Amino acid sequence: MMAELEKPGRFGPIEVSFRGLLILLGLLLGWRILALYFNQTDLFFDEAQYWLWGKEPDFGYFSKPPVLGWIIGAVTGLFGSDSPFVIRLASPLLHMITSIFIFLAARELFDERTGFWSAITFATLPAVSLSSGLISTDVPLLLFWSAALYAFIRLSRDITLPSAWILGAALGLGMMSKYAMVFFGFCAVLYMLFENRPFGLKLLTSKAIIIILGLAFLILLPNIHWNLNNGLATLSHTADNANWGGTMFHPDKLFEFFGAQFGVFGPILFASLLVILWRHLRGETTEADRMLLWFSVPVILVIMTQAFLSRAHANWAATAYPAATILVTAVFLRLGPWRLFQASLGLHVFIMLAMGLGTIYAASINLPGRADPFYRVLGWQAFADVTRDKLKAGKYGTILADRRAVAAELIYYLRAQAIPVTIWQPGPRPHNHYEMTRPFTPTSKDPVLYVSTKIPKDAFLARFSESKLIAHEVVPASPKKARNFYFYSLSGFNGGKGKSGD
Repeated sequence: MMAELEKPGRFGPIEVSFRGLLILLGLLLGWRILALYFNQTDLFFDEAQYWLWGKEPDFGYFSKPPVLGWIIGAVTGLFGSDSPFVIRLASPLLHMITSIFIFLAARELFDERTGFWSAITFATLPAVSLSSGLISTDVPLLLFWSAALYAFIRLSRDITLPSAWILGAALGLGMMSKYAMVFFGFCAVLYMLFENRPFGLKLLTSKAIIIILGLAFLILLPNIHWNLNNGLATLSHTADNANWGGTMFHPDKLFEFFGAQFGVFGPILFASLLVILWRHLRGETTEADRMLLWFSVPVILVIMTQAFLSRAHANWAATAYPAATILVTAVFLRLGPWRLFQASLGLHVFIMLAMGLGTIYAASINLPGRADPFYRVLGWQAFADVTRDKLKAGKYGTILADRRAVAAELIYYLRAQAIPVTIWQPGPRPHNHYEMTRPFTPTSKDPVLYVSTKIPKDAFLARFSESKLIAHEVVPASPKKARNFYFYSLSGFNGGKGKSGD
């Protein structure tokens, strides 16, 4: 079947067309939903936090804008279930829609064949396969980024009001998903300034720009209002994430982030992107290639700079890859080599299948060496069960967690309990969603079940007139690792803030 890739009209029994694309994307979606249904991993604490956002709809939250919370709330409400399967269900569905926008953008810029293979390539990227088994803010962000890219390409061909409305809506909804959408404006300005000034001048002097910026601003306005009423919480968190206040210059973090991109985009595709960039510097790229470079490479360079100055997670450059996918695919289709493209696609399909099977058998996978890929998403249900047993043994009025991960997991897995879960706030201002919305206060009801991942400091325990260690529990989290939890009974809080652990 892979050999049929060389024929422009067929891919095995499936025609290279939009109809054929929907068939293949439907098959991928079916596999991902099946794997998701049998997924044995627990909710990661970020996912548990996003679920809570869905239960408490608002125009903003401490760490992110609100769209993901709205999506989860809509899906869980529709199915009447808060299971991990339902919470994560939107992820593969939205990635499928994103792939369709990739098709539309590539078809607009090149042709239908390029659109077909770009969409399939994106849908099978390692990062997309990983993301399809989770739920995160990158999922709607990539959807609206890809929609914006499609609309911008259309505008570059013909400035029409329908394209302007699409772009404005995509920009606004993208910003309401994750502030990384701002990179799109950055890339667009660079493209119009250095690559296509005539189009830039024409767009900036047209009615379309008023629609684009006005609609984007109107969509984002409720989140701006929320931030103003909440001490600019999300903006402050975003600045804290940059973490520029510590020691500057971290070449190890730069190389770590750069190396991770071979896993995010795929080793063959990322290496090919670097070759295309080198060819661009030699003047060997087309106008369409250069446009896509402007919507991918600047994002990677900005995050590489961030990594060098402080740190950067591998997914922070995710928005570079819709355009990069189209670019690399178009160059492969135009120049080859076919076998390399086939190898890349085959490798990514294998990774997709392995990831799906991995989540199904996550609790029993024991890889050689120190590899433990599912440690962060296992053991939380068991931890909640242990905590539930402690609640049954005593009549507690409040649960107090020492950190965000513990609070997030307990709020989700103990959602049927009436006892409120609070979190210790060590400083004068909150540093996460739970410190902002569920801080422990002098009015919290005694006795308190304190749950900590570390032995608390004596100075912290002295803030209570009575404190007693109930248990130290070692909860298995994977075949190789376990987590330590310390349970205390506290009462008689006398006020004050400070660190709870060592």
